[in-house]
Amino acid sequence: MDPGTYRYATDPVWRNVFRGTAAHSTVTVDGVGQAMPAGPFAWHATPRARLRHFASDDALGYADAEHDAYRRLPDPVVHRRRVLFLKPRLFVIVDDLEGKVEHRIDTRFQFAPLPAEQRDGWVRVTGPRGTGLLIRCFANVGLTTQIAEGSEAPPQGWVSPDYGQRRPAPVMIVTAEAPLPLRIFTLLVPTAGEPGLPPEVALLDREDRRPAGLVLDGGRETLRFEEEGVVINGRSFP
Repeated sequence: MDPGTYRYATDPVWRNVFRGTAAHSTVTVDGVGQAMPAGPFAWHATPRARLRHFASDDALGYADAEHDAYRRLPDPVVHRRRVLFLKPRLFVIVDDLEGKVEHRIDTRFQFAPLPAEQRDGWVRVTGPRGTGLLIRCFANVGLTTQIAEGSEAPPQGWVSPDYGQRRPAPVMIVTAEAPLPLRIFTLLVPTAGEPGLPPEVALLDREDRRPAGLVLDGGRETLRFEEEGVVINGRSFP
């Protein structure tokens, strides 16, 4: 969920926390946000973002976008994110970080105030009336996964349901310290009732610095992400 606002000028520290990149479900590089605040209602510079492609039909949805916020770093980095929706079963997020040297990459997913736990490598979030979500990141480098909730040092794991209010809520933080370029896959599987076993997942072309895709359930489904579009069991989309 979006973390909300909390407060404006009356609490500048928490104002910057709630509007910062690290409070949202995206990627930070070297602990730096996508934009630097300039007072309670402005930014020093606005990053440029572009939607490279979007397509949707009865079976699939696909969005491909990138931004240049991290080009200001000493080693310029471009973050490209693609989202594939295999309707109605699951989502695959592909984060590509383009650069030349080693960086710290943190991928975050901010949840609503719901129970969240790590089990067998997956994070399980339990929603109302038996709904839920299974989520896990995959890469060919070491990843560490933690869940933070209601932390004040550093401030993370908070949402603001109404102005002036903040509540603890779990955030999943996945960290890699690795040379770029780097590709991270995230699988999100909505569940209803008893979640059962998560899908079996393997990287496609694992030895490559940027694996081409994912193999699900022992080969039942193969997803290969090309420079433009994705190939699913031999079918190109879009």
